[in-house]
Amino acid sequence: MTSFTLSHACRLEFKRVSTLRVLWTVVLYGWIFCGLTIANVQAQSPKFVELTVDATPYQGKVLARLGESIYLMQRDGRLRHLKTTEVTSFRKLSDQFEPFTAAEMRDALRREFRDLEVIGTGNYLVAGPARTVRDVAQIFEDQYRAIRSYFSVRGFDLPEPEFPLVAIVFPDHGTFAKNAASNGFRAAPGLRGYYLPASNRISMFQGQPIAAIQPNGSHRLLSDVLPGDQILTADSASIHHRITRRSKLICDSDATWGSLPWASTEGDLEATMIHEATHQVAFNVGIHNRVGNANPRWLVEGLATTFEAPGMRSTSLQKVPGAKLNQSRLSHFREFVKARRPAKSLADFISNGDLHGMDLLDGYAQSWALTYFLIETRPREYSKYLKLLSERPPFTVYTAKERLADFHAAFGTDLILFEAKFLRFIEPLR
Repeated sequence: MTSFTLSHACRLEFKRVSTLRVLWTVVLYGWIFCGLTIANVQAQSPKFVELTVDATPYQGKVLARLGESIYLMQRDGRLRHLKTTEVTSFRKLSDQFEPFTAAEMRDALRREFRDLEVIGTGNYLVAGPARTVRDVAQIFEDQYRAIRSYFSVRGFDLPEPEFPLVAIVFPDHGTFAKNAASNGFRAAPGLRGYYLPASNRISMFQGQPIAAIQPNGSHRLLSDVLPGDQILTADSASIHHRITRRSKLICDSDATWGSLPWASTEGDLEATMIHEATHQVAFNVGIHNRVGNANPRWLVEGLATTFEAPGMRSTSLQKVPGAKLNQSRLSHFREFVKARRPAKSLADFISNGDLHGMDLLDGYAQSWALTYFLIETRPREYSKYLKLLSERPPFTVYTAKERLADFHAAFGTDLILFEAKFLRFIEPLR
């Protein structure tokens, strides 16, 4: 076994536990985590290991160890959070981690969803009702190719996804809600679908969404979506969600390690597919960082709302006047600028990681407008900015000051002039 030296802090900690626990912790840390740090974890060749918790084996590669937390990426792309104190055994299976092949993933999905048909399209595996799943799968595949094409021709070198991309389309809201509960979420009225980075899956359902707004227009709170043990508050490294009167799921502070979803409550099934597929593809081809929280909500939602426009997905439509514009977001942004948007507020918007304190549709409209402006007028700088954020160290808090500094590094420090150009660009769009 590889030899290593325990730190003084570790020795003090071990004195408080049994001799058997000490021996097990030494073996566990020594074999799997010797030399493993946040800075070098991604540079190392990942080993394929098995950790057992409560008689359940978990196989995958260790992304990081933070205190008593282990972050394990499994062969199907799921990110597991385990506790070192709960691990009862481990073994190294191989010197090289191997993700599931498409065939292995398809077999696993067929065992998991016996009442659904599973279709493969090259990059996607989609489980859904037999009568519609082929058409649905093609929409996902087309969106994947559209995103890759768009960024590739603009000099953004995108890697291939490490895992087959998975989407589940449930036949009705009931089965969708039941599955959401198994992932630790309560499917609030109006929740149409979501992409969950921790599972790396899209989940949605066919049929009409249930109305999300109470008759009196009252707000829905996070308790409508997540059970109590998922509600995290207090500091900048924690999460607090709410459903606003405008009926969308949002984060009020920094997201942590992919444990909460990017959700949709607006639009029909196809609109939901486009929006959530953009999230999933972006998190799997290096546009966003799936493990970590260097993903400002305006940036993630801005990209998804930009690709909602047909002209962004179809080369044949790109020269059609207005086809590249998200008309509903544009209309709302104009109304926001006229009635509610504070002057010289762009710096606050950029440093605000999760649209905290904003009306949600105002926030999404400005996210779309700013993203569209950057993509159309500063594509090189936008690519530089995405790359800068995707390369941030995982599992670290992304502060407001750092968010603003990164934006300055990509687009310059004179945000007053930048904001004026941004608003002048958007104003005449039709």
